[in-house]
Amino acid sequence: PYNIKLEEPLSLLGLPSRKRYVLLANFFDHSLMRNALAFEVARRTSLAPTTPKGCYVELVVNGESQGVYYLCERAKDMVSKESILLEFDTYAYDEDKIVFKTKRNGLPVSVRQPEDLPKPLRKKMEMLVNSLDSLPSEHVDVLSFVDYFIVQELCQNGEPNGPRSCFMHMLPDGRLAAGPVWDFDLSFISVGVDQGNDLRPLRKAGM
Repeated sequence: PYNIKLEEPLSLLGLPSRKRYVLLANFFDHSLMRNALAFEVARRTSLAPTTPKGCYVELVVNGESQGVYYLCERAKDMVSKESILLEFDTYAYDEDKIVFKTKRNGLPVSVRQPEDLPKPLRKKMEMLVNSLDSLPSEHVDVLSFVDYFIVQELCQNGEPNGPRSCFMHMLPDGRLAAGPVWDFDLSFISVGVDQGNDLRPLRKAGM
């Protein structure tokens, strides 16, 4: 995948005006359809406002075709700048961005927004995440979590098994909400784990 940073906000190919865009490589997806299809499923739910919009492009670098990519908005730009954006992703180990791990399963949680989260807020987020299943409904946007899990199940997404690319954010009113949805190149198929304990399409027994 590639990140695109423009000098000023601009609408590319009819997408909402942004200063930054992402070119998703659809790495495991030979059909090139999974991200676009899953995002469309999410747009039919309460997750629509935070679901990235995108379109297909052929990427050419220095006159050489790199294939078909999915040009879309960043997950980070789908929530307000005042929102705290958390990501559950084991790749955060490599980026050294882990803020805390969940008590139940030791899932790594990193903060994608803001750049520097004050310690009191970090402690509050850790408390909320670790007690999410027992929080009173006034602290949780329940519908967003219901729809988030429905989308993941309908699309048979393998990424949450990592977990990978699973987002949660705090709304301006202080409630926790699920999303934005992201990264579905391992969806609509069965996945396994390779010898390096990494998620891969399931091709044969024992993988």
